[in-house]
Amino acid sequence: MRASKAVYNAAYELLRDKTSVPSFKGAINHIYRLDHYARSYCIRVRANEQLFGYETGFPKDLLVAALLTLSEEPEHNLEEELDRHVARLSSMPIGMGERHPIMPETVFFDFARTMVPHAFVLHEWLNDRRERADDIYTRAGKTLASIHRVEFSRFKRRLDEEWRAPEDWVGVQLEQLEKLTGVDLEAARVKDAVLPLLKTPERFVLAHNDYHPLNWLDTEEGLKVIDWDNAMIAPPELDLVKMRHWTRLNAEGHLVADTNAYNQFLEGYSSSGGRVNDDMLHVCELLWLPKVLAFERMREQQGFETKPFPSSNAVRKALMHCLEVREPVPFDSIA
Repeated sequence: MRASKAVYNAAYELLRDKTSVPSFKGAINHIYRLDHYARSYCIRVRANEQLFGYETGFPKDLLVAALLTLSEEPEHNLEEELDRHVARLSSMPIGMGERHPIMPETVFFDFARTMVPHAFVLHEWLNDRRERADDIYTRAGKTLASIHRVEFSRFKRRLDEEWRAPEDWVGVQLEQLEKLTGVDLEAARVKDAVLPLLKTPERFVLAHNDYHPLNWLDTEEGLKVIDWDNAMIAPPELDLVKMRHWTRLNAEGHLVADTNAYNQFLEGYSSSGGRVNDDMLHVCELLWLPKVLAFERMREQQGFETKPFPSSNAVRKALMHCLEVREPVPFDSIA
C-alpha cells in the first residue's frame, strides 16, 4: 500500500487537532482512525512512551518486518542485519514503511517529534473478524513459531544497545528485578525462588514480548500480529508466559487464563517447530509477574483502570500461586 503526500498531511492535521478523539487509548499508545477517500488508516501514537524504557529513535515494526523477511534466507547474518537496520532507521526518523505477511503494512512513520509532539506510525487499517474462527489459537501458535525462527547466538538488553554474551542474561534479569519499585517484598521472594533455577538460556529469538489475543487481528488475509513496541531478543519462552495467563477475554472483559485454549496454542506452536523448555518457561513467568504487578499498582495509584488486564490484587495472587506451583491460576477465580 503506497500512500500519497495528501495522506501524510491528513495524518498530521488529525494529530494537531486537539478535538480528535482516539479510537483506543492504551497505557502507552493511542490509536486513531484516519479515513481518507476510499482508504482507512491506523495512526498509532506513542503518547506515554516514558512509562517503559522503549527505544525512542525508530519504529520497531520496520525492523521486525526486515528481520522476518531476512530469516527466510539462511545466508544472512541476522545479528549484523539487526545492527545495520537499527543504524539505518535511527538515521532517518521520517520515512515510508514496508510489509511482511503476518503484520499490517507500515505506510509512513515520524519519530522526529517536530511536526507533532509524539512519535507515530501510520498503518493500513485492518478489521478483526466479529467472531474469530475456532482455530485461532492453533494459528496463533504457528505464527509465533515462525517469528521465533529469527534466532540469535547472543542477546541485547535493548535493540539499540550492544550485544551481550549469553551468560550475561541471568545478571541482567536480576538487575531488572532489583530495580522494580513498589514490589520489594514480592521481588525478594521471586529472587529467592529463581536463583536456583536461573541458567544460561539455550537459545535467543526475536520475541514479540506482548503476545496475547488483543494483539492479533483475524483478517480476511489471515492472522496479523500488531503492537511490536515491546519486541526484544529473549528466550522464546518469554512469549509463552502471557499466553498462559492472558489467554482470552472473559465476560467482564478481563484477560484470563484458559488451559484448553492455551493447549491449542501450544499444539500449533509445537507442530510448526516451536520448542519449549519448561524450566525456562517457569523462570520467565516468575520474572514477568513482578513487573506486571509493579506496573498495575502504579496505574491504580494514578487512578487508571487496569481493564482489560487483571487488577494488581489478582496479579499478586497469581504470583504467590506460581511461587508454590508451576501452573497459572485462572484470573477469573481471583479477580
